[in-house]
Amino acid sequence: MSEEKGERIAKVMARAGLCSRRDAEAWIAAGRVRLNGTVLTSPAQNV
Repeated sequence: MSEEKGERIAKVMARAGLCSRRDAEAWIAAGRVRLNGTVLTSPAQNV
């Protein structure tokens, strides 16, 4: 199994100063986060 490179989206959002990791996960669950035009439904997305 190959490992994906990058960090999880919630961690990247937190490092950018947008919110905490927990808040980022809540935003994703609420459908407030898009990646390349697609609404994320899970914080298990690596970027």
